[in-house]
Amino acid sequence: IALAVMTDVVELPVDAAEPGALLYAASFDAEPDAQEWSLYEGRDAARIVPVAELVPEGDARGLSGQALVITHGSPISQEVIFSALDRTFNDMYLTVTARGISGPDDNQYGVVFRYRDNANYYAFFISGDGYYSLVKRENGLLRDISTWNMSDAILTGQDANTIRIVAQGDAF
Repeated sequence: IALAVMTDVVELPVDAAEPGALLYAASFDAEPDAQEWSLYEGRDAARIVPVAELVPEGDARGLSGQALVITHGSPISQEVIFSALDRTFNDMYLTVTARGISGPDDNQYGVVFRYRDNANYYAFFISGDGYYSLVKRENGLLRDISTWNMSDAILTGQDANTIRIVAQGDAF
């Protein structure tokens, strides 16, 4: 049984949560946070680093502690680089604070959700120049659900944005 749990072959039952209950939160300041996320080094990387390493002194813009940093170094522009959480949620209300820390404003960063494996998931992206997009990867093929559209709700440049995904059943 231990091997099955470690390899996600068997999921242990979890008590049903009350509506509105907090199911998970990560500040990336504790060792369990690092153990639950897929972290890797290389040209494309997912690392947990102190915020002080990411921004010039005095320019943290309200951020402190540690952060999950995803680095895209691949020459393939449409490649999706992410870190997967080792937990499964069905219905959820997900809130993430994200910001670009380097590179051009014509970029993309966001949230992968309804993740089954590397070939099947949804992703919601925003860019530092105020655009958003929703995509679906199904059986390895990436298709646009919403092409890039401008939104005044997106803070531009390197300002932090709050991304919120609400998923209930088949709707989100």
